[in-house]
Amino acid sequence: MKRIYLDQNIWIDLQMGRGLVSLIKVLEKINRDEVEIVFSPANIEEIYHSYSGEGRKGKYIGMEDRDKRLDILAEVTQCKEIIPYPNGFNVLHSLHETYGPYIIRENPIDCYKRIMDFYPSNTYAIKSQKKTIDISVGVDKGLKSKIGNKDFLDILKTDQDLMDMLLDKITINLIKKVAIDTMVARRMTIQPWNEEKNNYLIGMIEYILSNDINGYQKLALGMINNTANINIALKGFTVCEAVVEALMLTMLEYGFSPEKDSTSSLHDTTHAIYGSYCNFFVCRDAALMKKSKYIFKFLNSGTEIIDANNEDWSIYLQ
Repeated sequence: MKRIYLDQNIWIDLQMGRGLVSLIKVLEKINRDEVEIVFSPANIEEIYHSYSGEGRKGKYIGMEDRDKRLDILAEVTQCKEIIPYPNGFNVLHSLHETYGPYIIRENPIDCYKRIMDFYPSNTYAIKSQKKTIDISVGVDKGLKSKIGNKDFLDILKTDQDLMDMLLDKITINLIKKVAIDTMVARRMTIQPWNEEKNNYLIGMIEYILSNDINGYQKLALGMINNTANINIALKGFTVCEAVVEALMLTMLEYGFSPEKDSTSSLHDTTHAIYGSYCNFFVCRDAALMKKSKYIFKFLNSGTEIIDANNEDWSIYLQ
């Protein structure tokens, strides 16, 4: 079955009746036996973010628009959601035998309520993303312009400092994910995230760094050197997430297709992660498509990016 993931701007297009594909056209053309469109917690988080005004100077949408957007997600996806962990949900199928992600059945409204309860936990991720964006601001404008027109993966092959940066970030991310999985195994409640849990996580990461960093470096290097031969996404959600986050941060710090808003940058990362588990990633955001192109190629995920600015993506619904 073909799987399609829509970036947030496409969901807004369907609601606003703009773009090349209408909501009616999607519902009329989709062959449910051959195609599934899925939403993710990242889609719901963006709706909450727009409605609540969290981190902004005010709301972008009102309650009626919020509810309409959630209804559209439910109707188009038939409440099919892609999530990292099963967590007792009604799992329809797994995209990895052991390590997820999973396709579940959940009403977007229920996901919204969960996001609303746990949203304060995002403070830590947003702060971390802001640090990276601040670093990217310091990159020379001339260099940004020069590298912006080049193939990022080609730059990666020839720039050892950039390769070392990526290796370090993948290594740390892998360790971080293992530390979080260990916390879960110890029956610690991950959400909502707080200062105490953050400090506990830092302590675990420091312990692993001092005892087994070579093993994680070897794992990271093995993936970097074999990207053409393996689909990294199929190593499980935790590994895929670690690699995509590292790639995004490396591109940002290097000044490649930089972002100004930490929350938007964080959403781009999560959309790229979920998109890597789908056959088609439909988007209109030029910067996100540009970065996702290199991410999907690095992962060897086979995900095809559909530019909805120029293409009637409803042809993929059959």
